[in-house]
Amino acid sequence: MYFNSIEYPFFLLVVLFGFWALARRRCARHLMLLAASYFFYGCWNWWYLGLIVFATLVHYVVALALDGTARPARRKVLLAVSVATSLGVLGFFKYSGFFADNANTLLGALGLGRWVPHARALLPVGISFYTFQAMSYTIEVYRGALKARRSLLDVALFIAFFPQLVAGPILRASQFIPQLERDPHYDEGRAASGLFRILTGLVKKVIIADTLGVALVDKVFGTPGAASALADAAPLQILVAVYAYTFQIYCDFSGYSDIAIGTGRLMGFEIPENFNRPYIAVSLRDFWRRWHISLSTWLRDYLYIPLGGSRRGTVRTYWALAVTMLLGGLWHGASWNFVVWGAFHGLLLALTRWWQRRRKAAGLRPSTKAAVILLKRLGTFHLVCLGWLFFRALTLSDAVTALGRFGDWGQGHVHVPGEVTAVLLAAMVVHLTPTVWRVRVGDWFVRMPAWVQACSVVAVIWLASLMAQAAAPFIYFQF
Repeated sequence: MYFNSIEYPFFLLVVLFGFWALARRRCARHLMLLAASYFFYGCWNWWYLGLIVFATLVHYVVALALDGTARPARRKVLLAVSVATSLGVLGFFKYSGFFADNANTLLGALGLGRWVPHARALLPVGISFYTFQAMSYTIEVYRGALKARRSLLDVALFIAFFPQLVAGPILRASQFIPQLERDPHYDEGRAASGLFRILTGLVKKVIIADTLGVALVDKVFGTPGAASALADAAPLQILVAVYAYTFQIYCDFSGYSDIAIGTGRLMGFEIPENFNRPYIAVSLRDFWRRWHISLSTWLRDYLYIPLGGSRRGTVRTYWALAVTMLLGGLWHGASWNFVVWGAFHGLLLALTRWWQRRRKAAGLRPSTKAAVILLKRLGTFHLVCLGWLFFRALTLSDAVTALGRFGDWGQGHVHVPGEVTAVLLAAMVVHLTPTVWRVRVGDWFVRMPAWVQACSVVAVIWLASLMAQAAAPFIYFQF
């Protein structure tokens, strides 16, 4: 079930009615929410619900065992078992085919035949998200940041909570489980702000992201199973398509996060923000503080810092950065495109860290001149765009072809549909709008009479229905 499907509003209304009807009956309320979450996921594939249940049981049992022992060696073994189990399941479904194909290619090149078996399994939607979320629970218990919960129901609901189950934001147990332990109190203002976030997310997804994708990006870069038009596309056409994808993926993913946050608020839950205008970043470090915040902080806290972070010397810092971003790229998908994308960002982050340290050692401070800040933002934006080219291309060969096309600006026909130009400009304006302005619009919506809010809902749904692309799935569902 998609947030932008016709079924979701009816599903959400039923869940909200049941949730608030059971507001004073905690166990029944949580059982209803867990059943709704499993139903939400099961609409995609009922069989793969078993993976979520399995992850829940593993981390529930391990967390209790961690709470029951103070022996460091035993605690490390328990943590290793839970992490290895989760990553093993993730690796089998997401990466076994990738590694088998590449191993067979290497063996074939060496004349040794192709004997590595390839298990072809359908990738469970959102497996990377709920796997990382489940792992964070056990890691927090291991670190002493959270006590293991005796309630299996609370742990199961934390891992399977439907608004952010398949595409984030990635929750921490310490952020969400304490909210489950409090009785909800209906707040009209919070509910209205949640509705506003849902409408904002729908506009981003249906009106902006899907239009850019269908009208231009997919035609240039192609779709799975279809050939791309990169070899014959004009360089300017490819460049505009890269810009379009840059805003498509932002509006698509941040739109999902907006709907997840808004849905949570309708039930009194606060889900953390996942984006903060990433394309105004002045450096790659700044970009990763603003883009997919829940993943970047997860990688920082559970991978980069344990690898040494910035505490064990310059070489160790650069190594930790490179490994973190390389694995972060691979987290997105089993493809050399994502490996290159992660390595690209890792290299740029290392260079950024080196340059900033060099300037600091020389006693130089970042310039506050508007022209310099603008140049930094433009430079960072275009480096990010270059990375998105590898991210979006269907194959590494396609990405190389696209880059090669930029060497011949006199070739090809450029055709950018009028709706793409209009929507792309609208996306830029939405992104560049100061946060305080958007907060004021949200506050205005909250203060408006119910009939005005209802008319706004109808208007957004009507406009979305005119521009909808057959409930196109969210891009990050594939991860």
